[in-house]
Amino acid sequence: MGSNNPVRVVVTGLGAVSGLGIGAGVQLDKALKGQSGIAPLPAELARKVATRVGAQVLNFPLNGLDRKDLSMFDRVAHMSWAAANEALAAAKILPTEVIIPERA
Repeated sequence: MGSNNPVRVVVTGLGAVSGLGIGAGVQLDKALKGQSGIAPLPAELARKVATRVGAQVLNFPLNGLDRKDLSMFDRVAHMSWAAANEALAAAKILPTEVIIPERA
């Protein structure tokens, strides 16, 4: 894939995890209502970071991850996994059908 060979991309599914909530539909609904995911941080957390407000992802389910995988990856990876799985489900693509050209 050189710069002279543009690649076409088609978005067939969306997934999202943020301070607004979990799920692309939740994100859109709350954004259209003008809601914010930014809120005061709990005092214990605020002492550890250089700010008193932030966007926390609360009540995050660990669906789709085996217990052994939980300790291998950090929270950001867990949330990325959830968003990617939502996008694949919305596109009606099974993870086993995904082909990465560089690895094929």
